[in-house]
Amino acid sequence: MSSRLSIRTRTFTTLAVTALCAVTSAFVLAPAWISGASFPTTMVRGAGVWFPANGRFYVIGGRTSDAAGSDLFNPVEYNPGTNSWATKVAALPDNQNNNMVGAVLTEGGTPYIYCIGGSAAGAATSTNAVRRYNPVTDSMTTLASDPWSGSPVNTLPGGGAVFNNKLYVFGGFTIGVGMTSEIWVFDPNAAAGSRWTLKSAVLPVAVGYVPCATVGNLIYIAGGSTYNAGALLDSDGSYVYDPAADTLTAIATIPRMTGETKGVNEGGQLCVLGGGRIAPNPSNEVDLYSPGSNTWSLGIAFVLARRNMAADIDPANGNIYMVGGYVGAIASDTMEIFVACGSMNTYCTSGTTTHACAASIAGSGSPSASAGSGFTITVTNVEGQKSGLIFYGLNNTGWSPTPWSVTSTSYLCVKAPTQRTPTQNSGGTINTCNGSFSIDWNTFIATTPGALGNPFIGGETVYAQGWFRDPPAPKTTNLSNALQFSVCP
Repeated sequence: MSSRLSIRTRTFTTLAVTALCAVTSAFVLAPAWISGASFPTTMVRGAGVWFPANGRFYVIGGRTSDAAGSDLFNPVEYNPGTNSWATKVAALPDNQNNNMVGAVLTEGGTPYIYCIGGSAAGAATSTNAVRRYNPVTDSMTTLASDPWSGSPVNTLPGGGAVFNNKLYVFGGFTIGVGMTSEIWVFDPNAAAGSRWTLKSAVLPVAVGYVPCATVGNLIYIAGGSTYNAGALLDSDGSYVYDPAADTLTAIATIPRMTGETKGVNEGGQLCVLGGGRIAPNPSNEVDLYSPGSNTWSLGIAFVLARRNMAADIDPANGNIYMVGGYVGAIASDTMEIFVACGSMNTYCTSGTTTHACAASIAGSGSPSASAGSGFTITVTNVEGQKSGLIFYGLNNTGWSPTPWSVTSTSYLCVKAPTQRTPTQNSGGTINTCNGSFSIDWNTFIATTPGALGNPFIGGETVYAQGWFRDPPAPKTTNLSNALQFSVCP
């Protein structure tokens, strides 16, 4: 699949199958970086983690500056639906919380954010603690039985990627001494006291602050910091690690030196976000590695060149959240969001009406927070001369389609709260399937300030469905299938 970060806009179709239906999904990609809400303070060296279970982005740890005592203790949650940050009550147990590797792992059926290692601002020592945060209960614990085994002491973990619900840690920085080449794996479901395993493979060059990401069954690594005469230097070493075989192989070299940044899986490619500290770094360049062709290409650059920022991706829609870091040499509070916008897909199952009509929903054009027009949602194959409307919601997290009634063939496919658009008449001929509804969704949100989700900024995911009268049917109404789309700026 082509990355949504590719500079060129592309169109394609794909076929997906859900538990309820086979769905043909049409995508129109018009990606862009947009500004998000500023972080509550300046922040560098925090761990950024997307938490799929509640659809929120978290920054854990970090500091407001390089001054001793500037460390941040509380997780901070970003809500894409409201474009707002909230500082949580839970707290890290000490100030050794900069430069952690963070990732989501499931233990005993419950997802947690695990944070490995960390150091305090201005300190020459680090912790090997493993901290575990539960965003749902807002609780923080330390796994006393399983500290990170990386050696020597005072080593910060280099970079992390998850494969098969295990966290792989590549390299690391022994503060004031040098880098390591070890590869460690953490299994949250192994017996207490035996969750860490040192792998036989080693990195060809010792590095820390390593950009890496899992793509398919392999982990791709590009860049990272080396150490010489007391100075951190950027690098361009590029490799693929096979977790099953425990082997490391060279790949095409990333086109620039970088380090102190994040890698994510964007559309089946390793995406390396800016970073680096040696001029002309830090950078705002986005580099994309395609495993199939073993080649690199340029993605869409973000606005402010930065390093040591908190960043992660929502794998469901390809949106990348990036905040803070050093912009130049200054700690920043700014946020940028890569919006893989304009994507659309239909899902769920249409009900069958009294006269055997199966209403079908579709979208055409580009959903936009600012355009004012140009995105039409249409429901066709509706019974003629029926009243109905199109409604939408903004958060389907944890939602499963629900039967409209015990005997209905329709499913409610949009989670409350929902927003109704104006009632319409389907037109067409009574007792036939040639009726339809349509609305320009862009116009509706532009002219309805109080509508659910307003003001939109871009990056939001919307779920829409058609509802209409069918008096002989159960509940005297029926529903179409549903449309999911992401909003462009």
